[in-house]
Amino acid sequence: MTRKEAIIAAAITLFAQKGYAATTSEIAKAAGVAEGTIFHHFINKKGIIVQIFKNVLDAYITGMHASAKGAATGFDALSRTIAFHFRFLDGHSREFKIIARDCPYHLMDTDSAFRAEISKSFQKLNEFFKDCLDRGQKDGSIRPMPTKDMAFVLLGILNGIGRQRLFLPFETVDAQPLVMDLLKYGICNAGTRDSL
Repeated sequence: MTRKEAIIAAAITLFAQKGYAATTSEIAKAAGVAEGTIFHHFINKKGIIVQIFKNVLDAYITGMHASAKGAATGFDALSRTIAFHFRFLDGHSREFKIIARDCPYHLMDTDSAFRAEISKSFQKLNEFFKDCLDRGQKDGSIRPMPTKDMAFVLLGILNGIGRQRLFLPFETVDAQPLVMDLLKYGICNAGTRDSL
């Protein structure tokens, strides 16, 4: 593990435990590096959060594409992607919690470079869902609809469920089969629904 990776790993653990209140000194100690090493790699604590955000989004986008590879239909690609989403969320819950809870909101100001970079990542996600929906319309597994708008709605559903699972003060339901039913009965062509 490189020093940069050790800093990220320590930051994930400490941010998950303490939130953004975790100090660079604590992170450096947990990573086994000098505090100056943090500033060399990340400039400041915000830089660490930004890197965590980027790492998670990159892994998520890569996983989405891999999960849909080899799918027989657009609906199958979407189904595989939804299953991947819930597995990824379970496997990266600390990182998602950090991103949702601790990411400094001023980083999302309209003129920030971070916002521009994150917007590109979310556009890739939206395009990915749109491509699955377009493919499904072409192969007949998904009924006609405005695919760009539906892709936006699907991302919102997945984001909202993720936040509920992380932050609600009570046990949440297993949402994956419910989301699949919503897709099956909401976007799937009636003629292909029974074969799924």
